[in-house]
Amino acid sequence: MKKYLSFLVFFGLLSMQSDINGQSNSLSIEEYKDNLKISPIQFGKSYFEFAYEFGMKGGQSSIQIAPMIMLKRNNFEEFRGIQGEIQYRNYLKKWNDTETKLGPFSNIDFFVGLYGLGLSFERDYTAEFYPNINQMPTVVREDHTRNIFATEAGIFVGMKFIVGKRITLDLLAGGGVRYSEIDDSIDNSIYFNEDTNYYYYDDDNEVFDLGYYGVKPKLNLQIGITL
Repeated sequence: MKKYLSFLVFFGLLSMQSDINGQSNSLSIEEYKDNLKISPIQFGKSYFEFAYEFGMKGGQSSIQIAPMIMLKRNNFEEFRGIQGEIQYRNYLKKWNDTETKLGPFSNIDFFVGLYGLGLSFERDYTAEFYPNINQMPTVVREDHTRNIFATEAGIFVGMKFIVGKRITLDLLAGGGVRYSEIDDSIDNSIYFNEDTNYYYYDDDNEVFDLGYYGVKPKLNLQIGITL
């Protein structure tokens, strides 16, 4: 049950959609209130993140829901995971090309907000050991599994650039606190517990690693279309 507590918040907030749609009447008929996006920078890590932003209060605030699917298989590893993130945004300033010259952009919107996310991830990998380092090296290979559960919450600022009132470029920077739990079967390996072994697998010391624990930055870029 503990593993899925963060996702309860994520799915619970879906019930707000009816209220959000009810507030959309304050928008101009010509104004698009919602936004569907993807994050191209995640593709290089075999992650697929998409987001749907629901406009509220005449476009002055919004709720964004962003699920992510993580999936990969090759000769060295296989991983699968899911992440759910929710954001609340408050738009502080909106510029449009009828008031200011914005070059190729029809609108530039500045926003601040809060976010929270939950992550469940599983990775199968092969570890290599060299138990006898003072003799002729003998490689021992073992298959292991790493499970990661993480939650994170923080704040951000960002800008949304809109081209032709339909194409959006969303830039976001901020930070938060991340809590993670890692369960790795390598901890029970007889080779791992020996003082003379060497092994190889990814650690979680970098701030953008899935299993990182502590204060960390948040960066993202999303491309989308208004609806």
